[in-house]
Amino acid sequence: MDELAQLKAQVADLKQQLKQTANRYQTLNAELEKRVSERTAALRESEAMFRALFEGTACGVALHDEEGNFIAVNESAVKMINGKTKDQMIGKTPGDFAPPVQPDGEDSQQKSREHIAIALEKGSHRLEWNGRSLDGTEYFTDVILTPINLDDRRLVQAVFMDITDRKRAEEALRRSEEKFRRLVEGLKEEYYFFALNRKGVLTYLSPSIENVLGYSADKLPSHYARYLTDNPINEKLVEVERDILSGKSLPPYEIEVYNANGEPRRLEVLEFPVVDNNGQVISVEGIARDVTTYRQAEEHIRQLNAELEQRVKDRTEQLRSLSAHLQSVREAERTRIAREIHDELGQSLTALKMDLSWLDRRLSKNQKDLSDKITSMTNLVDHTIRTVQRISSELRPGLLDDLGLTAAIEWQAEVFQDRTGIGCNTVFHPEELVLNRHRSTEIFRIFQETLTNIARHAEASQVDVSLTKDDGQVTLTIQDNGKGISETQLADRNAFGLIGMRERAISLGGTISFVGQSGVGTTVEVNIPLDGETKQ
Repeated sequence: MDELAQLKAQVADLKQQLKQTANRYQTLNAELEKRVSERTAALRESEAMFRALFEGTACGVALHDEEGNFIAVNESAVKMINGKTKDQMIGKTPGDFAPPVQPDGEDSQQKSREHIAIALEKGSHRLEWNGRSLDGTEYFTDVILTPINLDDRRLVQAVFMDITDRKRAEEALRRSEEKFRRLVEGLKEEYYFFALNRKGVLTYLSPSIENVLGYSADKLPSHYARYLTDNPINEKLVEVERDILSGKSLPPYEIEVYNANGEPRRLEVLEFPVVDNNGQVISVEGIARDVTTYRQAEEHIRQLNAELEQRVKDRTEQLRSLSAHLQSVREAERTRIAREIHDELGQSLTALKMDLSWLDRRLSKNQKDLSDKITSMTNLVDHTIRTVQRISSELRPGLLDDLGLTAAIEWQAEVFQDRTGIGCNTVFHPEELVLNRHRSTEIFRIFQETLTNIARHAEASQVDVSLTKDDGQVTLTIQDNGKGISETQLADRNAFGLIGMRERAISLGGTISFVGQSGVGTTVEVNIPLDGETKQ
């Protein structure tokens, strides 16, 4: 009985332990299910993140098996080949989406397999790949291959970025540089290209330097200052260098250097700064041109021009001296003719008039016809005497020699007013102005020519004349209220009256100006210095 009770107790104890174990297993199972659920959720989240990363990147992403076949690709990879579905790439190799050979000449299929093998053996590496899309368009990619292990499988992850634009830009730059190199190396006679660092040391010289200065590119002194001459033109280099290194673009300038034979040569230089991405000047590039021959030719032309100008000046002075001499001779001849007309012809006419008067007194009253004839002859003689006086005065006014310039101008103004009906006012300061014979004659002739021009062209009704002496010079001003002289008339080469007036003023060391204003009138101003003036 005791054994049965003991056995029951053991059974009860076993049941209790079994229940506890069942509870423990149930708890562990619940915990395991929870962990599995959490791990599954985490795995799904990780997979979603990986898929988002895999699909969302702008770069092409693919997985390759050990033979190089695509086993997974993202949408960016499909777009890169202008495809529509991923199935168009799965199971194929990069060589199927490439030209037959790569730019280096290798077979695309072979090269694709080689790079997959390299990645599996040596680890991640990078390469450039020339691809071809389904529509035949070629493109370039920058590819990074990385080996990965997945479910005991050795795979290769490929990440590739389209670099077609960069490659085309690089190719365009290469071609541009090649053209530039051919241009630089093709220069023969007058030009060469160069580059300097910030210390002025030459870092590049085009081969044409030998044609310009006689140096080969590797024999020229490394710093430009070592072959400069002592010509002052080189002093500006310090300022130019400072401005260039500060980033300024400057116009061409000139320097003088010695060539390989020690001869000075003039160079025209155009430089420009080269800056980095931060805008800092890192070097200077430029082009130099030998302008020695041009400058020598310019200097020769300048000398010839100077010589020609001097000859023209000398000849002009000779012509002016000749003109002044002719004017003087003509005035002397006028004076002689006027005196002879006045003295000889005038005296003869006066004597003839006296003889006619004597005859008239001796005629009888019944000789009326003879008396009338004598009266007619006497009137003719009077008219001839007046004509002789007028001609004599026009040739050489006696007032100019006897009473001076102011009296002659006043008389000429009155004659002008009587003949033309144009009012003519005169003002003199001082009232009596005593000048030598030559100055008086030239100023008077300028005055006469001005009145002649006014009468012919001005259409004026009033003329104002002033003659003043001040600050060692005589000033004659003639102002009319006519239509005003024009610039065209002043520039007319056939305006000999104006030219003669200028030459008379210049012969006296003076100046003459003509100022015309349409509808207002013209002002002529003559300024004659009195330095060293002596009576003649």
